[in-house]
Amino acid sequence: MDRDFRPPGLPEHPLLLEATTFNGMVVVITGASRLNGLGAEMARQFAKAGASGIVTISTQNSAEDGIALSQELLALGAEKTLHITADLKNSHQVAEMAAKIREQFGRVDVIVNNAGINPKEAPFQKLDKKEYLRAFYANTLSAVFVSEELLTLFPKDGGSIINISSTVGVYGNKNQAAYAISKAALIGFTNTMALELQSRNIRVNAVSPGLVSGTEMTANLPDVATEAMRARSPHDLATQEDVAKVVIELAHPQSTITRMNIEVDGGLGSATPLARDEAAKAIFQELRSKARSAAKP
Repeated sequence: MDRDFRPPGLPEHPLLLEATTFNGMVVVITGASRLNGLGAEMARQFAKAGASGIVTISTQNSAEDGIALSQELLALGAEKTLHITADLKNSHQVAEMAAKIREQFGRVDVIVNNAGINPKEAPFQKLDKKEYLRAFYANTLSAVFVSEELLTLFPKDGGSIINISSTVGVYGNKNQAAYAISKAALIGFTNTMALELQSRNIRVNAVSPGLVSGTEMTANLPDVATEAMRARSPHDLATQEDVAKVVIELAHPQSTITRMNIEVDGGLGSATPLARDEAAKAIFQELRSKARSAAKP
């Protein structure tokens, strides 16, 4: 399967990436609590591209994974790393996080707001109202709080902020109203920040993955559900590396892209709404069946 497809919105010829592309720059990535997660993969790609300082933020107490990831990033070329555990829904903890970054690095060149949750799923009229607030705080306001606190650490020549949204925030999905609203709001926030920070040469973009292979979510999907997605997609499911490479390119210091939302979903977004709905229905039915089987004594 050809992995070189270009998501709409990126230039036809990608910017040259070298081991010194991000030399001297400090990158902050939230949502890096698992070694096999998207946040960790993005950190690895930045280290390979020469980022001097990499700060990974975990919303869970994962000290062992944080230490292991930091050691891996140093081996890949990063000069200095820092792993912080913070509740990004809490503005006071975010302020403390920013103070640590200021003390250790004194600057920030790239922010990747990747932290988020998958709230409970149900038809919107049956969903507990608390789930809407959970999703909005974790998926939207966390990016607001982090960006606001770290904004003063950007140098005069600017930088880049990348918010990780979702294709569900673009197209919607049955039984995911809370998630869809929070991710759609994140895209709106991206557009607004891009306009407001343009004069400071800070570019702001969003990346919206679909189902990504190798993640905890897809690992738990039954084969028939995954095949239903592949059958309706012109490419295979996107990988974490696919997503990370798009993020790297948007953050590239020579990039001029801003106020864009790039979908990385193996092309599923280009399918008809009916095809997307059929794929989602197949996944939902298989997950429901699996849950029922697990609930039987």
